Amino acid sequence: MLIPTAFQRLPSATTCNNGELLFGGASAQIASALAQLNYCKFLNQAHYYVGRSVAAAEGGRRYLQNAELKGATVYNFLYQSTPLSSHLAIMVQYVSSNFDQTTVSMSAQLRKTAGNSYTGTIIDVGVEFTENMLEGSPTSTALAFTGCDQAPAPTNVNPDPPRPLFVPTGVRGQLLNIAITTTQLLPMSIHIYDVYAPEVTP
Repeated sequence: MLIPTAFQRLPSATTCNNGELLFGGASAQIASALAQLNYCKFLNQAHYYVGRSVAAAEGGRRYLQNAELKGATVYNFLYQSTPLSSHLAIMVQYVSSNFDQTTVSMSAQLRKTAGNSYTGTIIDVGVEFTENMLEGSPTSTALAFTGCDQAPAPTNVNPDPPRPLFVPTGVRGQLLNIAITTTQLLPMSIHIYDVYAPEVTP
C-alpha cells in the first residue's frame, strides 16, 4: 500500500463510533494514519539553565571571576526518557578560565534514579571533554556538544571522547540522571535530547 506523506485528517468522530463497522474510505484513512505513525519517532528533550550570581551594581551576566572556578563539581540533571529513547545528545554552554592557568575538563555519565537520584547505578560511563576539545575564555560563552552519531552499546570502563550517551533497552522510558562533572569550568545551560533516527517506507 502506498503511504501518503502529507497530513491526512482522520475521519469525523461523529461517524466513527465505538462498536460500529467501518468500510471504504474511513478505514483506509485510519490505516494510512497508523502507517505514518509507525515510521515516526517522537522526540523528547530537556533544557536546564544554570544560574550565576550578579553583582549588585551590575546588570546581566558578568565576566568570569576566578573565585567562581572550583575543582571537580558534579551537577545532576534529570531526564524523562521515552520507550523509544536510545541515544541522548548533550549540548553544554559554558564559561572557563584561560587554560594556561589551570587544567580544565568536563565529563557526563548516565545513571539510574532508582533508590537515589544522585548516586544511582551507572548505566553509561559516558564521555569526557578535555582541554583540546574546550575553549578557555573568561569573557565569552563557549559550546560543547557530544555529536549525534548512533554508535552501538559502549563497553568502555573509562569515559570516551564525545559521543551521545547510550540508553539500554531495560531502562528506556524511565527517569534518568545525567551527571555532569566539571573541573575549573562553569556550565551556563544544559540541553539534552533524544537523537532522531528517521525510518522510511521501503
